[in-house]
Amino acid sequence: MRNKIITKADLESMSTSALVSLADEYNIEIPESLNRRFIISELLEIAEEQSKIHQDDLRDDASAFTFYEDLPKNFNETYIGAIMRNPLWCFAYWDIRDSEFKEISQNPNYLGLTLSLVFYKDGVEVKKEGIEIEVHLEKKEQFILLNPAYSSFRLHLIAEFSNTEPKIISSTRKITIPHIILEKNEAGIDKKVSPIIALSGMHDILREHYNNHRQTFI
Repeated sequence: MRNKIITKADLESMSTSALVSLADEYNIEIPESLNRRFIISELLEIAEEQSKIHQDDLRDDASAFTFYEDLPKNFNETYIGAIMRNPLWCFAYWDIRDSEFKEISQNPNYLGLTLSLVFYKDGVEVKKEGIEIEVHLEKKEQFILLNPAYSSFRLHLIAEFSNTEPKIISSTRKITIPHIILEKNEAGIDKKVSPIIALSGMHDILREHYNNHRQTFI
């Protein structure tokens, strides 16, 4: 039996002998003396039944799948990651498994979550230059401005408590801070200028701006 859905236009374009042959394929007994209009009518009824069966099969196949209108907000995993956006900015993202956060938050001494940014120079942690960033539950990503004076950094997701030591929930690998572009830009800032410009204080303003707003030099 054919899988193609038959249309009235298809049947009307066929010869009577071809219609009889097609009827034989569908096990329809058609006397040779029968008018072709009746043959077409019989074949269209078969085609309609075939179309309904095909649609029912499609519905049955679709019911076997679960369709989601939106992606899940999280995958119930604990992790933290960081990607370099450019030599000065990194993009951090994190999440905490529901059961793990429930256990932490039920501690009566629980204060909240923080991101701890740790810098390294020549492979050694520079403890006094770390940065602590408060984390809000509804926010699980953030851009962070880095200090190009150091060679690499690492991020820790930390739970803070009032009477006990902080707990590191998850950490990134050590990530290298590239310096090629920064060195070129900084060399341009410190180049010699004319005495008049030096007296104007423009160089000091440019240096201060570079130290505090390096992202505009990328």
